[in-house]
Amino acid sequence: LIIDGKRVENDYTFVADEEEMKVEISYTFNASALGGKNLVTFEELYDFSNPDEPVKVAEHKDIEDDGQTVLITERIIKIHTTATDKDGNKELEAGKDVTIIDTVTLEGLEVGTQYKLVGWQMLKEESAELLINGKRVESDYMFTADSETMKVEVAFTFDATSLDGKQLVTFEELYD
Repeated sequence: LIIDGKRVENDYTFVADEEEMKVEISYTFNASALGGKNLVTFEELYDFSNPDEPVKVAEHKDIEDDGQTVLITERIIKIHTTATDKDGNKELEAGKDVTIIDTVTLEGLEVGTQYKLVGWQMLKEESAELLINGKRVESDYMFTADSETMKVEVAFTFDATSLDGKQLVTFEELYD
C-alpha cells in the first residue's frame, strides 16, 4: 500500500522472553481515499543476532487471512440545520433585506480538510427553489475543519416583499 508516495509499513524490535509471544504493531496513515477497501497486513520476522546481517526467519503473507484483514469504512458526515432570523426567531416579517441564518451542525468531519457548504432556500408548499428576480437564493461557506464536529452559520439575505405567508426551508449540501 502506497500513500503519498510512501509504503505503509512499520517495524517493532524486541527480545523474545518466551518461545511463543504476541506483539502489537500499529500503522498510522491517511486512509481518506480508501473507504470501502479491505486491507491485509503482512509480516516478516527477522533474527537480529547479527544486526549487520539480519536473517528472515518467518513470514505471514496470506491475502485471504480474515484475521489480518481490516475494512476501511466510508466517512459518514451528518448534517443538522436550524434556520432562524438574526434574533433566533422562526417567523420573519416579509420585506426587503430579510436575513435568514442557517446554523449548521456537522459531525464526522476530517480535521484539516477544506469543505464548501452550499445552501439555498426552498418554497415549502411548492417544493421549489426560491427565485428572486429569476435567481436562486443561495449562499455558500468555505472552511477548514478544525474538529470532527463543528457548527457554522450560513447567511441568506434577500428581498422577501412577495413572500407574505410563505414557508421557506433551507437546503444544504457539503463538498470537500
